[in-house]
Amino acid sequence: PGVLGGIALVWARRELRYLSLMALCFARVQLCLMTFAVTFLVREAHYSLVEAGVLLSVVQFAGAAGRIVWGWIADRLRASRTTLLVLGALMLLATIATTQIDETWSAAATAVVFVSMGATAIGWNGVFLAEVARLAPAGEASTATGGALFFTFGGVLIGPSLFAALYSRLHRYAATFAVAAALAAVGMAFLSRAGKSEESR
Repeated sequence: PGVLGGIALVWARRELRYLSLMALCFARVQLCLMTFAVTFLVREAHYSLVEAGVLLSVVQFAGAAGRIVWGWIADRLRASRTTLLVLGALMLLATIATTQIDETWSAAATAVVFVSMGATAIGWNGVFLAEVARLAPAGEASTATGGALFFTFGGVLIGPSLFAALYSRLHRYAATFAVAAALAAVGMAFLSRAGKSEESR
């Protein structure tokens, strides 16, 4: 299929195209969280660097655990796309809550929001790849996976730069996380379109 064969395959099949665009959005949210959480916590929630670093470690652990738990749920229910929809909705709610965090929030409340965001914004990848493999034409799961990951890493590349550019105008990390919430919502819209495209085939 050539170097660009995976991308062409994904783009040619509407359900894979929309699923990959969902991944582009979700990956932006994931990298915004991982890149800016510590700075946000220090500058706007008045955490020390050590406290913020510890919370980021917990967030990363929640993401790793989330990949296992979400994968188990999707496997048990045999419903990867439904699992992704639930996961995306929780990501959206957690990201919206993040926009409200400031120095008046308790440490416990802040931790709940960030851990919830970590479990979803970091934990979606495995279920996504399982859905790509399910939707791929017979014998082309690896090609489709490679093409889908092109979009995922596009989000990894673009997300933090977009976030930083918006922060330079808004001057508040909490307000800038509203953009991450919008990306989560757009990702869910793409996921819904992927389901409708599959049903129409």
